[in-house]
Amino acid sequence: MKTRTLVLRMLFAVLAPATGYCIYPTVEEAQALFSSEQMNATNVSMDGAYEDFRSRLCESTSMEMRQAVESVVIDAITSIVVRVSTNVVDNSVGVGIIKSRGLYFKALRCSLQDFKTNAEECVRLARYIGNIRGADFPSDLARSRGFGARMFLTTNETELAQWRQQEEPMREARLRELAGKRDLQMRVLLANEAVYSYKASLFCLCGESVVGCRQSMSDEDFSSFTNEVVAVSHASFDEQRVLLGQLRNDGR
Repeated sequence: MKTRTLVLRMLFAVLAPATGYCIYPTVEEAQALFSSEQMNATNVSMDGAYEDFRSRLCESTSMEMRQAVESVVIDAITSIVVRVSTNVVDNSVGVGIIKSRGLYFKALRCSLQDFKTNAEECVRLARYIGNIRGADFPSDLARSRGFGARMFLTTNETELAQWRQQEEPMREARLRELAGKRDLQMRVLLANEAVYSYKASLFCLCGESVVGCRQSMSDEDFSSFTNEVVAVSHASFDEQRVLLGQLRNDGR
């Protein structure tokens, strides 16, 4: 879609509520706002036209239109690439934007109507979540308060002076090396935390669908469904509590 067309659609989306003209979003509008390029762009924030889009999801429309538009949104979520870099030169993908993306998608759980009872789409999102991973990387230096110092115990002042003369340049070199390793560990640690926060938001969104599907499934079907969601999402114990905890909150 041309840039001018996208701008006009987004401008209309912002101005429509102000003029009292609120309509359910079109598929074309959803595709423009939620393209893979937009979702993976580091300069696109989820406000303005995106907030207006979310509010208009509550407007009346046909079930076919609702399914089509919401499918575009799920396509967008599952198109976001996330990779945590452990290289000295940071080449992470998506880490800088996923936290805000996650908060927006979490808020969508109150707006996506078809998704609430769409088991297939829920499993699709869960499978995407299962492929999101942080980096397995040490964090001992990032979590430490300082670097240890070496000591030389002697009562001989001459030996002590010689040791200090030799130790000082080596100490500075060690500190520079440790500082570099600590900075790398800290970057990876913060990136991992962003990934975990993003996944938690998506599990909340999935959980909304789990609650909705409970009302339309038999016990046997629901058990099979939730087992699949947990399996494909590779949910940890804590993540399962987020995913399934909404069932308890719903009184079921």
